[in-house]
Amino acid sequence: IDSVYGDVHVRTYASETTLRIAFDDTGVFDVSRARREIVWYPGPFPTEAAVRADILGRVMALAAHADGHLTLHASAVSIAGRAVAVVGPKHAGKSTLALALVRKGARLITDDTLVVRLQAGAAWAAPGVQRIRVWDDAARALGLFVSGSGEGKPAVTLAPNERETAPLP
Repeated sequence: IDSVYGDVHVRTYASETTLRIAFDDTGVFDVSRARREIVWYPGPFPTEAAVRADILGRVMALAAHADGHLTLHASAVSIAGRAVAVVGPKHAGKSTLALALVRKGARLITDDTLVVRLQAGAAWAAPGVQRIRVWDDAARALGLFVSGSGEGKPAVTLAPNERETAPLP
């Protein structure tokens, strides 16, 4: 059990064939290990922004875990052909630091959820969600345009050359 925000909580469960993640507001997501499928059962308050945040965050992390990969609550950038992960708790500034590094020439690998694939004794950072969300004041301080719907953190528009598309060590 973890707190998402306010009185909204999330719970995870496991059976032989399915991993389940249940949010108080958006509903229940079942991740089938064998079929590599996610089934959603909508909850009482499934706003588009909240469902998107749940899927791109905890649900995809659970699916990657079901597929045998390590997932970290992290943002990651590439610098000189190597992955650099910024790991920390909620609201620690992971996305803001990643965005500041991108503004100085790094390339975004992913924001919020980092999938790490272990292959032949090496760890590889897999590209993930290729958008980054920061609060308006942080984006403005870094000289960037933000596009938001008024709910939560708005997304920063990144150029193609600011995004990493290949897995990196």
